[in-house]
Amino acid sequence: FYIVGFNARWATEQPTIVTLDGILKEEFTAARLDLKKLLDSQRDYVKYGAYLHCQLDLWTSRAGDPYCTFSVCFLDPTTGERVYRNLATRIIPGEHRAADISAWIKQLCSEFGFPEDTLVYTFVARALQTERELNALVKELDIPTRICLGHRLNTVVQWALGIAGSDNTNKNPECKILLSRVSALVGHFNHSTKATGKFKE
Repeated sequence: FYIVGFNARWATEQPTIVTLDGILKEEFTAARLDLKKLLDSQRDYVKYGAYLHCQLDLWTSRAGDPYCTFSVCFLDPTTGERVYRNLATRIIPGEHRAADISAWIKQLCSEFGFPEDTLVYTFVARALQTERELNALVKELDIPTRICLGHRLNTVVQWALGIAGSDNTNKNPECKILLSRVSALVGHFNHSTKATGKFKE
């Protein structure tokens, strides 16, 4: 592997886990410092008021860990173009609940050195399943909050194809069976070079 900024040695030689851990920590510290400088310059330009459009993407890993990605967007003062920066992708202490998410965001604001009142909007992925949780998050953050329409559309497609829901709530069982069989066929050939070769013949 190779990451810009690594010593040329690591382009051909694999470092130990301890060495890699140290390198990644150094890279993370440097990247966070650059992000803080960028956000500080934007704050100096705006002077006051809300100027950071923040976005959240929430998902749960296969191990059951609640993850969250926090990104910000703002206008470049010289070009007027939108600038996107991902500040963190981490496991949230707790669950995908309004109180835990709000506390995590406040911690990030403190870590990167920008006040909470500089945030404009928060788009939350479909991990917040209920309107009650969404309303609670709005109250916790005290900023306008909206559900991500992209994730809403994804949910609609999943229900239409029969992917979402249990056996009792599934809306398209015939399509679910079809997709399961197609998936099994694709998986069979993807996991067997011999089967793939015969299929091509």
